[in-house]
Amino acid sequence: RKDGEVVPVHVTATAVRDKDGRYVMSRAVVTDITERKRAENKKQRLDRAWRLWNACHTETIGADEESALLQTVCRHIVETGNYPMAWIGLSEDDADKSIRVACSFGDEHDDLSGVRLTWADNELGCGLASTAIREGSTQVAQDLRTHPAMAPWKEAIRAQRAYHSAIALPLKSNQSVLGVLMIYSMNTTSFAGEEIPLLEKISVDLGSGIESLRLRAAQERAKTALREHEALLHHVLEMLPVGVFIANQDGVIVHGNPAGKRIWAGIRY
Repeated sequence: RKDGEVVPVHVTATAVRDKDGRYVMSRAVVTDITERKRAENKKQRLDRAWRLWNACHTETIGADEESALLQTVCRHIVETGNYPMAWIGLSEDDADKSIRVACSFGDEHDDLSGVRLTWADNELGCGLASTAIREGSTQVAQDLRTHPAMAPWKEAIRAQRAYHSAIALPLKSNQSVLGVLMIYSMNTTSFAGEEIPLLEKISVDLGSGIESLRLRAAQERAKTALREHEALLHHVLEMLPVGVFIANQDGVIVHGNPAGKRIWAGIRY
């Protein structure tokens, strides 16, 4: 274009010949196909988002363990969703209101292990992930270099050239916000329109999946503790030097320890 902007075009060229068939010149028609390409790109993004949701939904339904589920979802976001980077942070209820990075997948150079993250309402807690946890709502930055929330990290953002936009999706349970799913993109046209609700479906499923897995794990711990207490009680009863009998609600003796059997030999139970 005259203003220097580069746009996609479709060119149709035809050779013009004289009456003897000799080439004289070419006639070309150049058509600006910016809108068509934009529509094609939008459709491709939505198709990928649907495939991504389906893959993550399937994994969440069949999950048996929380950390494996989180890692698998991050991997699908990169490999199926074609996003360069994703990580999941879990909100901690400590004094610093820390965000613990549970897993990440994507660019191997993006090591989050040394990054201090918090969801507290302070300068370090003004980023997308922190705000998503604190407010329980989706946060989007289509240009990380200019978004006000990214001001504390503007030098680091300027130094890296890969990620231009990001979305933070809260992971909710019935009672609280469990954490955040962060996804990055290399262009500023991502995370808009119908793409956002599809990504939010992933975070809703994942939040419910985490809550379900934690409830299941708590139930298993309770069952294990009950079995251990029952085993301990049985051992204590067996070792007591005094007779102990256990009766059901109808008064029928259902168990007696060895001492009781010796003391009241002949009693049937």
